[in-house]
Amino acid sequence: MDIEVNGLRKRYGRTIAVDDLTCTVRAGRVTGLVGPNGAGKSTTLRMFLGLTRPDAGTVHIGGTPYASLAHPLHTVGALLDGAAAHPGRRARDHLRWLAHAGRIPRHRVDEVLERVGLTAVARRRAGTFSLGMAQRLGIAAALLGDAPVLLLDEPVNGLDPEGVRWIRTLLRGLAAEGRTVLVSSHLMSELADTADHLLVLGRGRLLADTGVRELIAAAGTRTLEEAYFALTAEAVEFR
Repeated sequence: MDIEVNGLRKRYGRTIAVDDLTCTVRAGRVTGLVGPNGAGKSTTLRMFLGLTRPDAGTVHIGGTPYASLAHPLHTVGALLDGAAAHPGRRARDHLRWLAHAGRIPRHRVDEVLERVGLTAVARRRAGTFSLGMAQRLGIAAALLGDAPVLLLDEPVNGLDPEGVRWIRTLLRGLAAEGRTVLVSSHLMSELADTADHLLVLGRGRLLADTGVRELIAAAGTRTLEEAYFALTAEAVEFR
């Protein structure tokens, strides 16, 4: 289930957060949405989910705007803030509440808790979780509806090295199942061993829509990080 983006634009006062973004996020691969802080990544994801109204342009998920999806949690799983759970609510209860609201079978709660490695702490309150544990709970919530489309904003935030390896394996596995996986990050190193395709943003503009190897070749550098820094530096100088 592809995500089709056409002419997406968002301005806040004099600041253009997203500037005429047109691209396609395809199923069956991990697509990295990358760019420096302030490049427009989070605004873009919020517009994908109908949380922020664009000034112009459209986003269609499988041919349908998010707001028109019949069963949104069964279609799109999203992580925008790993600390979104109420601090006084137990992890399992948080997921049960989401499952009830989204008409998701209750057995999915224990399935996703196990998948993200939180079964042993499922009765703990979210407010006692470390940043990494809270991030895993947010990922569990994104997986709850077994959706074909996953949008994850900075999913490795707060994870230790073992957790980073785990999320990379998880994302690759989800894409191998034929899902559409879009992951944002401001650090290219977090996606270098994970992404198949890259959407590089700079000052709200799409700087590159390309495969990982193609970006390195076009930049004439030895590593992906060098290619990324060269591309984003040029965008800053241009503006």
